[in-house]
Amino acid sequence: MLFTAKSDASTCAVCLSLSVQRRQDSYAAVDALISKQSLRLYFKGSKAPVSRTQPDRVKAVYWLGNDTLRVSAALFAENRERLCRGLKAEKDFKPGSVVVLQGGEQKQRYCTDTDMLFRQESFFHWTFGVTEADCYGAIDVNSKKSFLFVPKLPESYATWMGEIYPREHFKEKYAVDEVHYTTDVSTVSL
Repeated sequence: MLFTAKSDASTCAVCLSLSVQRRQDSYAAVDALISKQSLRLYFKGSKAPVSRTQPDRVKAVYWLGNDTLRVSAALFAENRERLCRGLKAEKDFKPGSVVVLQGGEQKQRYCTDTDMLFRQESFFHWTFGVTEADCYGAIDVNSKKSFLFVPKLPESYATWMGEIYPREHFKEKYAVDEVHYTTDVSTVSL
């Protein structure tokens, strides 16, 4: 994995190769470098910071737990920006275009109540960073405004799934402009 470290005072490029065998040592070295030099870590070629030890520095992050890096949701916002720029650069681009993406669907094993291991659809994840199943996303290419559509789960689901989060939770978690329920797709004006 390649990273670039940037400091407010000066920019210095630090490339780190994290091997599987020495992952913990490498993470410790990265953490020490960040704290000692007040550096912010970036994926190579990205403007969005990566945080490992200070999650409160960035509110909206993509994180899969211990021994993984926290990736700022700004990376996904940057991806949406790049997508819009690329589409606008096309010669047959039509103003008022909207990109609509469907996320991965949660599937059950046979006819049981056992879920199969969920994997998010790759393009949807690149664009929005969403980890939940059965979501949709849309981007107004002209305004670059992003919309996330999440399933509206009944209150009874809390018994099995834990807390049922409101739309505001997803808006903050994924740093999108608007969040609506999937049942309201036809009523939202893009």
